[in-house]
Amino acid sequence: MYDLDQRAEQARKERELLNTLPTSEVNPQPANTQTQETKDPKEFGFKENAQEVVDAIGGAGIDIYNSVVSLPKLLDKRFYQPTDPSNPWKYDNPLIIKNAPITETVWGSFLRSGLEFVGGTVAAGKLIWGARGLKGIAALGKAKTLKGLASRVGMSGVSGAAYDLVSNQSQEANMARVLVDTFPNTAGVLEPLATTETMSPARKSLMNMGEGLGFGGFMDLTFEAVGLGAKAFRKSAKKSQKAITGNKDELIKALDESVALEDAAKEAAVLKGARQAYEKAEYRKYTNKTKKAGVEPLPKAQFLKRNKSWERLDPELQMQKMSEFAEKNEIDFGPNYDFSRRARKQGEANIELQKEQFEYDVAFGKPRENPAYYKGGDITDNQALTNTDNPVEGVRDMIEIRNNPTQKYGSPRGPLTEANIRRTEYTAPGTMLDEINSLGKTLQASPSFQRLSSKVTNDALDKDLKRTAVDILKFMDNSGHSRLMDIPEDDVLKFIGDPRAATELVDGQVLNYLSPVQLRAVDLIRGQLLFEARDLSKAALSVADKIDVSANGSLLDGILARHSALGRLRKEASLASSAELRSYGGGAISRKELIARASDDAAAEAATLKEVLKNDPDNALLEGYLHFTAESNGSSQTFKDFNEFFKRKLRGYKQGDTYQRNAILNEMMTMGVNSMLSGPKTPVRALVGTGMGTVMRPVATMLGAIGKSDDTVMRGAFHNIGGMVEARNEAWRKAVADFQSYNMNEEGFRGYIKNKKDQEWEQMMSWAATYGTAGDKASAKFADALRGINKIPVFNYGPRIMRSMDTFFTQIIGRGRQRQLAFENVYKKINDKGLVVSDVDLDGLVRAAEIDFEGKVFDGDGRLTDEMAKFAADEAKLTQELKGFAKSLDKMFDQAPFFRPFFLFARTGVNALTMTSKYTPILNSFIKEHADIMGKEWNHPDLLQYGIKSASDHEIAKATMRGRQAISYGFTSMVAWAALNGNITGNGPPDRGLRSTWQAFGWQPRSIKIGDSYVSYESLEPFNGILGFVADIVDSQKVMGDEWTSNNFGKVSYLLQANIVNKSFLAGLLQLSDLLTSQGADAPRVAANFVNNQIPLGSMRNEIGKLISPGMRELESGFWQSIGNRNLWADVLTDGKMLPYRYDQLNGEILRDWEPLTRLTNAILPFNVNIGTSNETRELLFRSGVNLKQTFNTGPNGENLEGHPDLKSKFQFYMGQENVEAEITEFFNKFPEMKESILEMERDRTAGENYEPRKTLHADQLRSILRNAKRRAWTALIHDEESGTKASILSQEHELGLLGDKARIRGDYTTEEKTKQEIEKIKNLPK
Repeated sequence: MYDLDQRAEQARKERELLNTLPTSEVNPQPANTQTQETKDPKEFGFKENAQEVVDAIGGAGIDIYNSVVSLPKLLDKRFYQPTDPSNPWKYDNPLIIKNAPITETVWGSFLRSGLEFVGGTVAAGKLIWGARGLKGIAALGKAKTLKGLASRVGMSGVSGAAYDLVSNQSQEANMARVLVDTFPNTAGVLEPLATTETMSPARKSLMNMGEGLGFGGFMDLTFEAVGLGAKAFRKSAKKSQKAITGNKDELIKALDESVALEDAAKEAAVLKGARQAYEKAEYRKYTNKTKKAGVEPLPKAQFLKRNKSWERLDPELQMQKMSEFAEKNEIDFGPNYDFSRRARKQGEANIELQKEQFEYDVAFGKPRENPAYYKGGDITDNQALTNTDNPVEGVRDMIEIRNNPTQKYGSPRGPLTEANIRRTEYTAPGTMLDEINSLGKTLQASPSFQRLSSKVTNDALDKDLKRTAVDILKFMDNSGHSRLMDIPEDDVLKFIGDPRAATELVDGQVLNYLSPVQLRAVDLIRGQLLFEARDLSKAALSVADKIDVSANGSLLDGILARHSALGRLRKEASLASSAELRSYGGGAISRKELIARASDDAAAEAATLKEVLKNDPDNALLEGYLHFTAESNGSSQTFKDFNEFFKRKLRGYKQGDTYQRNAILNEMMTMGVNSMLSGPKTPVRALVGTGMGTVMRPVATMLGAIGKSDDTVMRGAFHNIGGMVEARNEAWRKAVADFQSYNMNEEGFRGYIKNKKDQEWEQMMSWAATYGTAGDKASAKFADALRGINKIPVFNYGPRIMRSMDTFFTQIIGRGRQRQLAFENVYKKINDKGLVVSDVDLDGLVRAAEIDFEGKVFDGDGRLTDEMAKFAADEAKLTQELKGFAKSLDKMFDQAPFFRPFFLFARTGVNALTMTSKYTPILNSFIKEHADIMGKEWNHPDLLQYGIKSASDHEIAKATMRGRQAISYGFTSMVAWAALNGNITGNGPPDRGLRSTWQAFGWQPRSIKIGDSYVSYESLEPFNGILGFVADIVDSQKVMGDEWTSNNFGKVSYLLQANIVNKSFLAGLLQLSDLLTSQGADAPRVAANFVNNQIPLGSMRNEIGKLISPGMRELESGFWQSIGNRNLWADVLTDGKMLPYRYDQLNGEILRDWEPLTRLTNAILPFNVNIGTSNETRELLFRSGVNLKQTFNTGPNGENLEGHPDLKSKFQFYMGQENVEAEITEFFNKFPEMKESILEMERDRTAGENYEPRKTLHADQLRSILRNAKRRAWTALIHDEESGTKASILSQEHELGLLGDKARIRGDYTTEEKTKQEIEKIKNLPK
């Protein structure tokens, strides 16, 4: 055995064995490669971050050096052979520096990778530009011509590509990968960043974060270094974009044509300007010459017509002149994007923001704290985001964000400057309406926008406009989401209004409705504000532990300014929509007053929010606000009302297909789950079930591989089990750690419990206490109290243990898979080389190779990542995701929380049935998994869901399927033999009352008989279903009773119901069915179960009660009786009189009054043991077919004892005193023909001859014995001091009822009425 601490040392020793093999194994990875998990900067302080910068710079330099001295790898053809499964690109060199600094944060890795790439690109560029044969190209690159510019870009691309080839880092974690790690929402970063535009929405989002943090210039350098400045890159990017966006060709075409119109207009303007400038310069030269010569110059027009100076220029020189003109006039033109232009624009925006703040402070007469015009402060203070001068770019960005999946997390280039956004907090009402109108006019005048307008648009853009209109309606509607949710798209524009329509107000002014052009304007402004707020929030969260983001001048000011602007936009834009005029009085007030009222409302909302966040004492609301804004991805529905966010969290909501339980229901459900899983046998049962599921898979694989010529699969399965066994100590430690950290895990237990983060919970409580209604405050206090109880360790220990067991088995399954992969790798190499290796040496080689496969099976945090192992783990734990009808049913119950307790553990139950089907003969051949694996090639996409990604994985899976079939047939045959010999019981008869009577005789369902005792097999997943099904089939021919023999359809129906729905995981569905069909009779019992489970430790209390107050109790469906039966521990306070006992009517003993050891065993173990309750007499009585239910649930004259548990208990007691069991035993011994009659009846049934048991020799004799015993027992009950009077009254009621029935039959209704009156008098007698 060895643990993680011993692995490295053992691996070092065992690698020596591996080196003895003459293999072309590649060398270990250089030590300087960044392979370890990078940390979040929040874990670092100032000193550590300063050191991180030093390490990044030094590390980048060493990375460049190591990449250059590793050039021989390009000459080594083995370098490109993926011989090492964990890293096919490893290369070692004695010249490399192995002790390089290690960067430990995502920002450090980003900086290091950027510096390494930039420095390497420059170095590679110098080498290549100076290389022989390329000097001519280099010279062109230095020329100021179009060809030179193109060459410069090309050479930059060549040098960058060359360095990317040389760099060791390019095969490990290149710049794009680091960008993705730094900004996770930009996964697939190169494609989203590429665009036909000057800046894609995805790149704009990155720039917003960079600008907000003050390092936008570095990002410019990074983008240019990785080649994103080359416009040539956009063609290939757009091809891949079409594949990703799907059937959006019309949309892409329209956007491309809009860009092309702008490019053409831009090129025409640059051409015109450059030509004019050149011709002006040429004419100036000409006039200077003529003046010196004393000659009169020609007029300019005549000179240009004759000289044609521009036309005679070489095209390359023309392009050079055009580029010079564009650069001088800040026009983006040419083969390269000029990233420095963005930096200049941000500088101008910062200056404008400084002026705005300075002017306001001068007018107000008091300088603000930490203003933009102050040169001190943090680098992140008062940073302005850049805007666009061409709003059509932003319109196209919004269309892309909605329709292109690669841009969904991007940001549009907005028209509002930072200064104007800040001004909305204090400017006069109507500012946003003016912005809308102005922007609408600008858009309307743009030819490139007209290509996107409704006059010449296509269906795709028309749909996008309708979608935009719906979003804006929701944004403007005060109801939030309910009233306008279901407007048909085709009718939505009617709610916006015809652009020619208007509302005339009392002052004679007109308030126009929003036109389609203004819709686009509102959409762009809203999008700019929402997405910029999101990006700034992300930036704020990344540095929140380093600086005070809520301080004056910090990032929060920019976020709140956008919130304020959004509020004004919503209020003022809603005035231009017919949907909202009524809320402000319609035409009852003037336009000025109308706008002022809307702006005042918005200003009040913004001021309140700002005050809340700035004055939040523990920053709980601030943290929540930032997270909420960062994660909303620009959702105006959530952003427009921060209070609504917390209201929905506290109260719950349903919106479309999305449902969230309110806080109280969530905590009540958590308490219910905790309570139900608190019993000591619950985790033991999970241990047995999951353990069997874990081990049975490799066992099935071994059986399925028998007889195959290639023994790799079988031996691999043996190594799999060996890896599992050896990993148990490590898995135990991990499980213990998971147990201790349970309350900190947001996932809770298998999705049934959802632990809100403490921080988010505190934010919600803080909001409710400060700004919630009285109802909100009361709900919050109640929910918080429930949460406090749920977090007490003793109350949630059940889910904690079970989650820890999930962790335990996941870990050992992963280690088994790791060992199996290592074996396959080593065994293949040995076979390929034709070597003979001893088992001892093979084991050593496998252990050494196992270390290299850890990264393929687990990630850096120790989480299982191997898909095949994950599938096996989810299968064993019964946690695979639901599909199809089961998923729909689970979703339905989730949206009806009061029905959820009836289908609480849906996923576990359905997966248990699926697991059983995999080990059921014939049925397992028809399940989809078996059909897919056995009928499709390994590379078929359908096999990915089972974790199959290679031919060897496929062979393992096929062996597993064959093994399960073998197990199913063998096990079922064994079970059938045992059932035929009477050693296995099924679910018993369909009638619940009869089944209950059987249990009163000591019979135990779903159990294995060992001698005269029963042991339950209920916890033996996945075989319990097979055991029960086979036992029921056998019982159907032997012991089911009268009605059972004549209803073949009922047999099949009951077999399915009993063995599927009656599983403990799905029993709630049967309970719900009983509740709905019992017309309320079962309601008290169901309500009692629900209430009991809402009190902590429900299952634990139940087991403790059975332990200290043993014995089965006689119950009816009453609420308090059901509560009492689950809390028998309280019975010790009443000397056993809380609920009447249930007696064995054959011998008078209290049922299940086991000795202490048996009680303790049954309280802890899932194998319920019932000792000494079976004998030959009882077996023959069960098999006789006599209706035992009627025999013992009624008095001798037919008195109904239902509803009288005390009388039933006493009657059972006196019946037992008659010693019926001894009398029946003597009867069978004295008359052997009676026993033979029972056996003959069973033989006839087997032969297909069915008749009622009462038509047999033994039936009348047995009934006679039981009838006589009942009469004697009833007589004793009548004379009982405590219950005799009640029993006598019951007899009188029964006799009077019979008299009334006879009178009614005669038509004597007067006598019938008198008997009813007498019965009522008897019922009302004092008890």
